[in-house]
Amino acid sequence: MKRLLLASSALAVAFAAPFALSQPPEPGIRAEPAPASGGKVPVLGDVPVLGSLFSQAEEVLWFPLATTESEASSAKDDFSAGSVGRAEQAILRAIRARFPEVQVADVVERLTIRNDGEQRRVNRDRGIEVRAPKRHAAEIRALVARHQALDRRMIAWEVLVVDVGEAAGGEAGKAVAVNRAAWTARQRELAEKKAGETVAAPKILTLNGQKAHVSIANQLSYIKDFKVEIVQGAAIVDPVIDVLSEGLFLELYGLVDPETQDLLVEGKLVLSAIERPIRDVETEVHGKKLSFQLPTVSTSTWRADDLRLGPGEEGFMIPGLAWGPIGDGKKMTGPKNVEVWCFAKIQGEAGTSGSDVPALGTVHSVEQESGTVVVKWPPGYVDEAPWERSPKSVTFLRSGRSAGEGTLKGGWAIGDSTDPGRQSFAVYKMTAGTVEPGDAVR
Repeated sequence: MKRLLLASSALAVAFAAPFALSQPPEPGIRAEPAPASGGKVPVLGDVPVLGSLFSQAEEVLWFPLATTESEASSAKDDFSAGSVGRAEQAILRAIRARFPEVQVADVVERLTIRNDGEQRRVNRDRGIEVRAPKRHAAEIRALVARHQALDRRMIAWEVLVVDVGEAAGGEAGKAVAVNRAAWTARQRELAEKKAGETVAAPKILTLNGQKAHVSIANQLSYIKDFKVEIVQGAAIVDPVIDVLSEGLFLELYGLVDPETQDLLVEGKLVLSAIERPIRDVETEVHGKKLSFQLPTVSTSTWRADDLRLGPGEEGFMIPGLAWGPIGDGKKMTGPKNVEVWCFAKIQGEAGTSGSDVPALGTVHSVEQESGTVVVKWPPGYVDEAPWERSPKSVTFLRSGRSAGEGTLKGGWAIGDSTDPGRQSFAVYKMTAGTVEPGDAVR
């Protein structure tokens, strides 16, 4: 009986010890685990038999996304949560895919309503809430940080709409990944066939995760209908005017995958043209002969929701689209057989040059003869399976300038996944330039 009592007392002391070592957190501030140190106080988690019990303990992580404040005039104001954006969905998918044990990973909006007489102010704190085993907390923080670090990266879009004449090829409307070399070769091919006129060439710069809207259009007013009003036995007829738009309408959305550096693209394209002359229709209203117009609009459309551009793929091409007929009614041309070439270039942060983008790691060693480069990642960047999760392609930097490029071949890690001193390495094959130990890696 005494042994049981002593064991119970020891457990009580051991369980109480971790909580007695720290002060209660202030309201609104989350208590974070204290960093490991050489003079660590032994606790129950150090006991081999029960150590896994503490590694399974759950921790609530909060990653702020935005804070807004507004005035609410009545109790009927809409306090419903906003929709989840694509970038936020990408973070949630990455967390759930990499950490299957995580049961809760959601975008949450916390509302605080302050009443001051008749005036009420509403604060919305929007963020990602994750409930996960403590052993994964550091890795999840690093994963979210990698995603959020891309928020200020820029994407430069260049769109080329080319009249290919009789040289059309490829499956109509099916986008294929391309690079600049493919575009140069296509230009030479079209030139030999006396085709290849560029019909439109818009450019636009957006933030990563921001939708780009491109519109090159003409507007045409026409008589759509008539409004008849009887006043003192007399009919007053007023025309109803409507407006049609024709041209190019393009939406592009790009999101960089921080794990692979691939660009995920969603897009929608509409090419429209009004057939001219517009057909006139005559009618009679209350003894008055009237004429209104019935326009015909021809369109070609394309849409993609899951296009991925990987290493060496600088854009995509959409073949087999028809645009037209185009003209002013007197001289009509078309429909034109067109191809749309769209190139996307990931640039540095907004307001900076590409060389100002923070480096991710450093070159640990180089074997010049084989072109093998070993890269060391900072703690928390790639904690698990660096041979798979490291970026597929990187740029090596020296003094802020590009010194070479490489593609992923393998990697290894030193230390347990729960060890804060764990070191991760990746092996790259040089594809361009000359690399030296100490070079930065991006």
